[in-house]
This record gives sequence, structure tokens and C-alpha cells, in this order.
Amino acid sequence: YDMAPGVITSSSANAAGLWEVEATRKGNTHVLLLPGFALLWEGAPVIVREGEKEEAGLLASGRPDRNTGRWHVECHKTLALLPNNLQEVRLPGFEDMQPAPKAVDPCRGLTVELCKLRAGAAYNGLSGIVLDSKPN
Repeated sequence: YDMAPGVITSSSANAAGLWEVEATRKGNTHVLLLPGFALLWEGAPVIVREGEKEEAGLLASGRPDRNTGRWHVECHKTLALLPNNLQEVRLPGFEDMQPAPKAVDPCRGLTVELCKLRAGAAYNGLSGIVLDSKPN
């Protein structure tokens, strides 16, 4: 039944932690009891909630972490930044061979690290990719 379309028919997991799902395969409908992680896949869209804040993300793996039981989620945010808040990413092991970090002339596809942000200081040090081909 891997990758077969289905519909969750139960409103919550049962005492064993299983969800009731109707899946159709070769024209026949079957009722399956599945653990919650079987209903998710790498790249599945999810909503991450922290208090009142919600952010959209994608599952980064097909299973929860073995040690913590938590799912790894990739969240992306689009920011409009000035060139002096970007520096070109230095490849690990090649820091000495590259010039000192400086503001870059952003071009589409360039991998950058965010820096010198005041209002969004929490984003300093995060990496990203320039999406626009010209300033807005």
C-alpha cells in the first residue's frame, strides 16, 4: 500500500496509537490501521506551531528522530534584505583561501549568510539563497 491514495476515516488515533485509513488499490477499498508516522513522508507539508506563532514547513525526513521522537522540519522564510546584510557563504575547510567576508553584489542563486541585521537579529548567521534577479 506504499504511496497508495487513502482517506483517514478516524477522528483520532485509537488506544494503540493507530489511525483508521481507507485505501484503494486495484479498484478495491481496504480499511487499514496505521501508525501516525506512516501517514507522513519526506517533503510532506506541515504547520509548525510555537505558542500563537505558526509557520509552514516541510518534513526533512521520512521518520522521526530515533533519540528524541521529534520530526525534523525545514522552514523557509522569504526576506527582503539590503546587500550589506548578506555575505557570500564560505565553504567549510576553505575559509583561509577566501577573502574576508564582505558585502556582496547579490545575484539570483547565490548562497549567502545573513549578517548585521538589527531588527531581525535572530536571523544573523543563517544561510539562504538569493531568489530575485534584481533589486525590488
